Amino acid sequence: MGSAALVFGVILYGYINFATKANATSPSGIPFIQAGALIALAGLLANSFVIWNALKKMEKLTAREGNVLAAPTTPSNEMLGLQNRIRVSGLVGMVVLIVVVALMVVGANI
Repeated sequence: MGSAALVFGVILYGYINFATKANATSPSGIPFIQAGALIALAGLLANSFVIWNALKKMEKLTAREGNVLAAPTTPSNEMLGLQNRIRVSGLVGMVVLIVVVALMVVGANI
């Protein structure tokens, strides 16, 4: 989802600034849009890295515990920590997305 949003944002930026000059942003708004794009890219990479590592660790932990077909048990503390790490990473990603949208809206309206 984040990758698609980033790609469509770059396409929209290119279309507005290069294909249709009538809708181009002013020179004073371009730094805000560029800053938003850079923050979005950094946030996407950091968020993907954290989630990817947590999921790999969860996979190893699940394989180590084995497939238990008995009654469900409570998850281990390590599994709960990994789930919390993914949840926090998602929340941070949402906050970064809000900041990026605010920067780009300000840049587009200047």
